[in-house]
Amino acid sequence: MKFLLSFLIFSLLCASSFAQNCETLRQEAWYLFYMKKYDKSLSTFQKMEKNINTCMNRKDYYRMAYCAMAKENPPECLHYLTKAAEKGLRFKNKEILAIRKDTVIKYLSKHFATDKIEQQVKNNTKNFELAVNQKLRIEVQKMAASDQKYRNVAEKLRKQNKLTKVAWDSLMNLQRKWDSLNTLKLQQIIETHGFPGYQLVGYAGADIACQIAQHSRDTVFQNTFLGMMRKAVEDLDYAPENLAFMEDMMLVSKGKLQKYGTQFGCFNGAEECIIQPIEDIENVDKRRIMRELPPLDPAYKVPNAKMKR
Repeated sequence: MKFLLSFLIFSLLCASSFAQNCETLRQEAWYLFYMKKYDKSLSTFQKMEKNINTCMNRKDYYRMAYCAMAKENPPECLHYLTKAAEKGLRFKNKEILAIRKDTVIKYLSKHFATDKIEQQVKNNTKNFELAVNQKLRIEVQKMAASDQKYRNVAEKLRKQNKLTKVAWDSLMNLQRKWDSLNTLKLQQIIETHGFPGYQLVGYAGADIACQIAQHSRDTVFQNTFLGMMRKAVEDLDYAPENLAFMEDMMLVSKGKLQKYGTQFGCFNGAEECIIQPIEDIENVDKRRIMRELPPLDPAYKVPNAKMKR
């Protein structure tokens, strides 16, 4: 019994260490990739592949293919793009014409016949779209109109320099009713069908679901949604940038420092918005890159920096 318990503890520790090493190497490789240090990025990805092969995903292999392209190494580029396709590489547009415009595929087509890869990517994309719950996708997309019902009115008044504090408060009071209804609908969808990620409601549907969750007044629901969103991002079933916006929004709403620099305070229809304070600003770009956001504009790294609307 003691041996079995010791074995289970050892296995759990190994699994935890495995996941940590995988994410540490991925973070380093992605950061180097976005800094356009392609040689170093590729060697880090290769180290990750050699030591922890099972944690490699389609995005990792696609970035490896891009690095090989930057090094002008067509065979290596083909090798990694093939692996990305085998891992389920897909694009938002399944048409071959659109796929051929992809930077890496366009580069490879000058050196090799890429028909097989193009067809596999097309099939991956088509199979993904067929698996989406179309009825549910339409239902979620319809919620977008009510989510923006009075927010659009406020924006129109702002552009006309007619948005007073009284008008803003009145419009947001009217909007709250729709936000509450949308929250209930989204809760029902999650309870019945599961988390509204890409595989359930498609790309646009997932973005709308995130928007509705951000506008919800139910903080318990928001916390639940955030936890599910983190898991979906790990599974490549949700946009990492949406997670960054959601995390920052919730931190700022609690009076805490944001992590990614996505939140600006815009008051009473002002033309300028002030960036909310950022935690550990020296490392903000590393965090942003892991959420697939570009490095933060240096102008916004200054306290109380302003942004034109």
